Amino acid sequence: MNHPETPLKETITMYFGERHFDTLKEFDSLKKSLRRSRTGTLDYLLKYHNLNEKRRIEPVVI
Repeated sequence: MNHPETPLKETITMYFGERHFDTLKEFDSLKKSLRRSRTGTLDYLLKYHNLNEKRRIEPVVI
């Protein structure tokens, strides 16, 4: 039975192979400097990317 007041949760596994081990180290370093969880860091990076894409597409009005 699913309770409507309980938020839905989904789990994923991110695999960093030998080729991207440096990326994992940088990601964990960013996580520590932002003082966020891995999920919070991923959310931060996605929002940062979306904001920069929005700025890139919209014209600059002076």
